[in-house]
Amino acid sequence: MSSLTAAAAAAKAAPLKSAVGTSSTATPDGQGSAQLRVGEPTPPLSPEAPTVTVINPAAKGEICQAPFPFNKKYARMQRVLERRLRAAGLAKYVEKKQLGVALVDLSVPGRAFYAGMNDNEMMYAASLPKIAILLSVIKSVNEGKLEWSHEYEERLSNMIRASSNTDASWGAEMAGLDNIEETMRDPEYCLYDNENGGLWVGHQYGPKGGTNRDPLQKLSHAATARQTARFYTMLDEGLLVSKHWSFRMLGLMSPPAHHHKFVGGLSETPGVTFLARKSGTWRTWHSDSALIQHNGKRYVAVGISEHARGEKIMRQLITVLDDIVMDGDYRPRRDDRQASLAP
Repeated sequence: MSSLTAAAAAAKAAPLKSAVGTSSTATPDGQGSAQLRVGEPTPPLSPEAPTVTVINPAAKGEICQAPFPFNKKYARMQRVLERRLRAAGLAKYVEKKQLGVALVDLSVPGRAFYAGMNDNEMMYAASLPKIAILLSVIKSVNEGKLEWSHEYEERLSNMIRASSNTDASWGAEMAGLDNIEETMRDPEYCLYDNENGGLWVGHQYGPKGGTNRDPLQKLSHAATARQTARFYTMLDEGLLVSKHWSFRMLGLMSPPAHHHKFVGGLSETPGVTFLARKSGTWRTWHSDSALIQHNGKRYVAVGISEHARGEKIMRQLITVLDDIVMDGDYRPRRDDRQASLAP
C-alpha cells in the first residue's frame, strides 16, 4: 500500500473503505515506475521504464511527456485475460465490440503489468468521464484560476461518489469545456489523442451549456478503457497535478455511494477495498472503473459496455479481473524480475 493510500484510508472509515495511493504503472513492455508504499523506501525507476517522449497528434504537435502510455500489452497477462474472458462467456461481447476492458496490475513494487481488449475503442461512457471534469477543476485551482473552498470539495465528491449531474454540470461550467479538452490533451497527461481518442467531456450533464463533441465519434461523454486506466494509474502515482492534489482527488473518489457493477460484483469478496471508483450508466451503456486493493494486491480495472445486460456484465467482469490479479500466474519469477530490472 502506498503512503497516499494509507493516509486516505486512515482519514475515512466505511463499509467500503476509502484510501489514496501511489502505485506503479505499466510501460509498453510491462515495466512500471516506482511506487510509494508504507514501510518501504521508494524503489528506483526501472532503467527499462523511462518517461515516453513522443509526438502527440492531439496536442497540436507538442511533445507528449506523459508516462505509461500502455500502447503495448504484457504478453503473459494478455493471454490470461483473453483465456479468462472466453471461459466466463464474455468474449462474445468483446468480439462484437460491445465491451472494452483494461487491467493494470500494480502489485509488484516498481513494476506494473497491462492487458486490455478493445481498449482503444472510443465508447459512450455516460458518467465515467466526470473524472475529466475533476482533473480539470483541480488543475485550474492549482494554477490559481479557481479558488478552492469547501463548496468545491462537497460538489466534486458528490459528482464522483454519487454521480450528481447537477454538480458535474457545475464543474464543467467552472472549468470550461475548452479547458477540459486542453487538460485531456495536455502533454503531461495525453489522456486524449487524435488517433484513438480517450477521456472526453463535450457537454454539461444536463440540457444547458454549449457543446464540444469528440472529433472522432462526435460523442459528448466518452472514454477508452486504456486512457481511463492511465488516469487511475497516474493518479495513484501522484502524477496528476501534484502529489498533494492526487491525494485530494483520490480522497474525493471514495467510498462509492452506488453499490452496483464492480462494487456489487465484489461485495461478497473479503478483503476488498475500493480506493477510487467512477461508474456510468445511460440506457444500454454501462461503464465502471476503479483502483482496487485486495489482500495485498493492487490493480486498476476498467470496463465499458454497450449492452442491455451491461450492469450484470460489469459484475461478472470484475470477478474475472480480480481473479486474474489474485492468481498472478503471469508475473515473472523473482529471478526473471531481477534480471529485467538490471541496468
